[in-house]
Amino acid sequence: MNTPRWCYYVCEQDPAKYGGYVPSMVEERVAGHGPMTGRGEGSAPWIWGQTLDEAREVCDRFNQERLGISPDEASDIVLSSMGAQNREASSMTTFYLNINTDNDAFRPDPEMELARIFRVLSDQLEHGEIPATVPDINGNTVGYIHRLKNGIVLNHVTTDA
Repeated sequence: MNTPRWCYYVCEQDPAKYGGYVPSMVEERVAGHGPMTGRGEGSAPWIWGQTLDEAREVCDRFNQERLGISPDEASDIVLSSMGAQNREASSMTTFYLNINTDNDAFRPDPEMELARIFRVLSDQLEHGEIPATVPDINGNTVGYIHRLKNGIVLNHVTTDA
């Protein structure tokens, strides 16, 4: 049996709570994550950035340099963790949709662009298409659709440009 891999991940959170973005430790095929908020008297949370993008850059670099885990491998580890609670249902397939709304296509009304994206995705799904990436109105990739069965990623998406 292979030893489960682990990595760090920075999720959406309120940066004011700890004074910045705190990474979480995630273990492959294990549900949940452990925020690195510090334990015990005199300990402090790990702060990896004041913005989500900054913290995720630090996270990617740490995973790569210290753990030998690429961003794509980290994504697979995190997705396997998200799907871990569904493993007992052998026929269950889970879809995860991630959309980043931090670009011009979502300004000034992010709801309008999200609605447009959902209509496009709805049409694609009705025709049996399951896209791996989600483009905005300008053609920029702003999200990913991941399909998991029993906690295993079925559609690996390379995020390298």
